[in-house]
Amino acid sequence: MIEKMISGPQSRAARGLLGISQMELAKAAGVSERAIVKFEAGKKKTQASTKMVIRMALESMGVEFIGDRGLQLKAGSDPESSP
Repeated sequence: MIEKMISGPQSRAARGLLGISQMELAKAAGVSERAIVKFEAGKKKTQASTKMVIRMALESMGVEFIGDRGLQLKAGSDPESSP
């Protein structure tokens, strides 16, 4: 199954749900903080591989992406326990 890529606004919203910074997401995803900043601001075309590692990092912290725009915390996820 091919997973859909996330958008910058979804990344920003997911970070808000988790209460994490761009730096924390960058570290978890293995990308630069600048890559996160530019992706969320829509200032550059982000490679699919970068979007995928960002998505995977957010999902590993308890975010579930719904449809093209939605997201929520997975059942049983506790954002207080995220890095």
